[in-house]
Amino acid sequence: MAKITLTLPDGLLQDVDEDRQRHYQTRSAYVAASLKMRLQTNKAVELMPVMVETFKTAVELQIMGESSDVEVEKMESLLGEMLEIGNQDTDTAEKLDKNNSSGKGVEQNWK
Repeated sequence: MAKITLTLPDGLLQDVDEDRQRHYQTRSAYVAASLKMRLQTNKAVELMPVMVETFKTAVELQIMGESSDVEVEKMESLLGEMLEIGNQDTDTAEKLDKNNSSGKGVEQNWK
């Protein structure tokens, strides 16, 4: 695992510490999970315009009484991608907590 040093405003660090302690996480695990969620959110947001346009086309085709296997496949593919984003490495924080259970390592850089 890579080690990094971060510079954060004092207020933000205090908020992180309070929240991570409520969830029984190390700083490393908390920050890793937060970054992972941000990346997943960004990817989901990027897919939204394509998904909306695909659904719009599918509804228009259904209203006109036409069916399109291509549109159905496209919607299934997008839905699968969205589900994959939500399932990506959701146990990152747990892995980091187990690796840092001694309270040493990356955690020392934060104190």
